[in-house]
Amino acid sequence: MKKIVALILLATAPAGFAALADLQPAITAALAEELEVEGGELVLTSVRPLPKVEVPYDFPLIVKITQVPTQGLSAFMTVKFSVTVGDQPRGEHTAFFKAALMREVWVATKLCNRLATLDQVSIKRKKVNVINLHNGIWEGDKLTDELQIIQAVTPGTVLQPRHVRRRPVVLRNQTVQAVIRHKALHIRLPVMALEDGAPGDVIRLRNPKSFKEIRGTVVNSDTVSVKFISPNGK
Repeated sequence: MKKIVALILLATAPAGFAALADLQPAITAALAEELEVEGGELVLTSVRPLPKVEVPYDFPLIVKITQVPTQGLSAFMTVKFSVTVGDQPRGEHTAFFKAALMREVWVATKLCNRLATLDQVSIKRKKVNVINLHNGIWEGDKLTDELQIIQAVTPGTVLQPRHVRRRPVVLRNQTVQAVIRHKALHIRLPVMALEDGAPGDVIRLRNPKSFKEIRGTVVNSDTVSVKFISPNGK
């Protein structure tokens, strides 16, 4: 069964008067609940004038979303809703909105150079519209030298996960020591890193003698841990 969200407002007009209710706040609140908007403030701007509804003093105004936008939350939405005053239906309507999702996020205030650590770049918390950022927003709260910018970020850009990574301590084409432990066996041999890696990352490695590719977990800037694999594969 389709979920219907109702928002009930009480008119605030002197006794004996009927107020012309502005439906936009009610539609915004009902739509935000229907779309389960979290972590931001939904702001709607009607493209066309909304209907005005007379609401007698102390009568509840009920707005129900009868059909949510087919494309979900987006910059432009068509919304169908019904209006009831007290127990009297006041019709169903279709409205067209320009939408914004306002949220406090990290924004570059100056050019952030590639591979710069977050404690060296100029970024600031700002409340901006993020409705078109479909690839997510970087949620970090610690600007440390353990994190770095992957690519240059221009001023005014909202920081996203694709912009930030943990700072690698092992770099591609670097020779590191692979450590293999199995019971009393302890082997160290030089291998070449085939990709960058931060502590805890599993990266591809190559044995320069056999040219065999293996995988290991980065320990520090010159050591990776490689799991022992017995001849029978166990």
